[in-house]
Amino acid sequence: MKRATTLSAALITLLASLLFGSSVWACTGVIIGADLTEDGSAIFGRTEDLEQNHPKRLIVNEAGKYPAGKAIVGAETGVSYTQEKDSLKFTSVSDITPAEGRFDEAGFNSAGVAVDATVSAKANKKILSVDPYTKQGWTEGVLATVLLANSTSAKDAIDRMAALVEKDGASEGNILVVGDKTDVWYMEIYSGHQYAAMKYPRDKFSVYPNTFYLNRVNCADSANFVCSKDLIKTAKDADSYVETGGQFDPAASYRPGMTAGNASRSYSGIKALDPGSKVTLDQDSYALLQTPSKSFKKLSIADVMAMQRNRFEGVDDTLAKLSEKVVDDHGMKGADGKPVEGAHYPIGNTNTMEAHIFQIPKSGMPKEIPGTLWQTIGTPQGAPYMPYYGNIDQTIEPMQSTSKDPSDMSSYYWLASAVNKFVNADRATVAGPVREYLNAFEAPLIAARSAENIELVTKHAADPEVATSWANAIFLRAAEESYNNLKALLESLKVYNTEHQLKAEDGSYVTVAPKQVVLPTQFVAHRDELPNPPKGTKVYGTWSVELLQHMPWGKMDHVQPNGKVTVSLKYDGDAEGAELWLLKGGEENHTVIPHTVKDGFLTFETDTLGAFALAKRDVPSPDPTTEPTADPTVAPTTAPAPTAAPAPQPTGKAPVKPGIPRTGGNVVALALIALGAVTGGGILVARRRSSES
Repeated sequence: MKRATTLSAALITLLASLLFGSSVWACTGVIIGADLTEDGSAIFGRTEDLEQNHPKRLIVNEAGKYPAGKAIVGAETGVSYTQEKDSLKFTSVSDITPAEGRFDEAGFNSAGVAVDATVSAKANKKILSVDPYTKQGWTEGVLATVLLANSTSAKDAIDRMAALVEKDGASEGNILVVGDKTDVWYMEIYSGHQYAAMKYPRDKFSVYPNTFYLNRVNCADSANFVCSKDLIKTAKDADSYVETGGQFDPAASYRPGMTAGNASRSYSGIKALDPGSKVTLDQDSYALLQTPSKSFKKLSIADVMAMQRNRFEGVDDTLAKLSEKVVDDHGMKGADGKPVEGAHYPIGNTNTMEAHIFQIPKSGMPKEIPGTLWQTIGTPQGAPYMPYYGNIDQTIEPMQSTSKDPSDMSSYYWLASAVNKFVNADRATVAGPVREYLNAFEAPLIAARSAENIELVTKHAADPEVATSWANAIFLRAAEESYNNLKALLESLKVYNTEHQLKAEDGSYVTVAPKQVVLPTQFVAHRDELPNPPKGTKVYGTWSVELLQHMPWGKMDHVQPNGKVTVSLKYDGDAEGAELWLLKGGEENHTVIPHTVKDGFLTFETDTLGAFALAKRDVPSPDPTTEPTADPTVAPTTAPAPTAAPAPQPTGKAPVKPGIPRTGGNVVALALIALGAVTGGGILVARRRSSES
């Protein structure tokens, strides 16, 4: 991850060192070898972390943006690369201020090369005394631009980066990953001129925060490793040479000690992906290449998304509970502005500006379009992952926004950031429902991707331009859906912590308490007709009352309130002597709900919604001195004693009166009919949690 400005970087460094001993940066990279995934895809990605309020945008850089003969100049150090050819077309998730550094953090180019750059790291003082960082060398702010604009394969990207470091040097330490249809390469740039790279194996996985991890190289094996010529010599000259298991260990030789923030993310990331791993929080180092435990289960793209959002849940219950109290991960501060004692730095943190995951299927994809990039704009705590193929040439306007105004909700980044502020402020209440909402957006896209890959292959073989139009269409649809979802979610979050009303179309409303409703929710109250009320019963009104939770992709869930709510139904009729009847779960479990009728509303409290009836018995009470005359056409005015009639046999279904279908608004009628001669008793039939009406 990038450095902040000189002043802010110094302040962040001081804060980090004083409060929790973490790095200035907070990026976390991940790689899953193809043999360890459910579908055989190679997966790699990263969270780009530095600070809140640092906007990003998703753009398409057209072919020839950097023409032959033009120099790409790094804003941070002035390092430059002169284009030998016109630049390739490439996508990127970039800073909105290129004059201060492009930071084209991740993307595909038209040659089918994926670039993920970078995770920041730094060499130890001994190394830097021998091979210091150069003043006009390569940095994260520009190196991804050069690689995306020019690389024709993953290996070409590694060789190109190595040549640039040898020529101009590096002004900072970095880790980058590149991939294509067949290979994934991992590279560590240690000091001014030293580096090592490795072709990533298929049977391992890695989690790597902001320090060096590559603990084994074979520089003689040029097919699988690329090394600077003085890699070992520099370590020895600096008196920092380390061997592990009898072999040179470049990571141990070049890195400083393991910080608490790097340890917590290494530990939690590995355990999130492989709960059976034996790693612990207090290790002084973690191997880059993790061997799966015996209980390891192959991983999906959703598992990697969950890891990038992880705040120790499912890893360490104590740390997860402490993490809930943290509202700002710079300093692990709680709502009172003070550090939360015992809290550790998580992968899913408040400083993430975007997150991305490359998914490269094992075979069949075109060389130019090797796979999918799952991208968030803003932290994945408050924004969904959206998939796109590398051949797209369009994104939606909110994703291209260069706005610096945090209140500008036409910017996708600022919209996602606004959602995330509510997550940060009240994790215990908000984080779970928001995660459920984001997952509901992502799940159908994940399920559809395999079939879409097949369709892309067919379209691209027939006509690449048609394939591009098709890829645009499916991405733009998802992008627009996610943008609209976030807007709806934000509106709900603005009032979730207040007492507020949800209004139905007819003017009825429900009053909910703070924190009862988090996700976008609609109140629905239907006035139902009762064609055949039970004999001896006068019914003043019947209603079907429900809460519909609006989820992504038009899905609606029927939900029940979390605690009591106050329902106010439009009603201006007579109600003298009437009772509000409620029936819970069957014919024999009934009660009366207290209510009032005033100013045109029937008002009552309830913790369950469904079908309601305002009614009373309409038969005069018999003279107690007179023996009642049996009349089979008139229901008794009091509930019969248990011995007066046989108990109804349970069937699991409400009785159905002939001529009344068991659907829709007639659920109220069915409930009333089920009551039969029961006096009092309320009517409420809870509907199943589904979108069926």
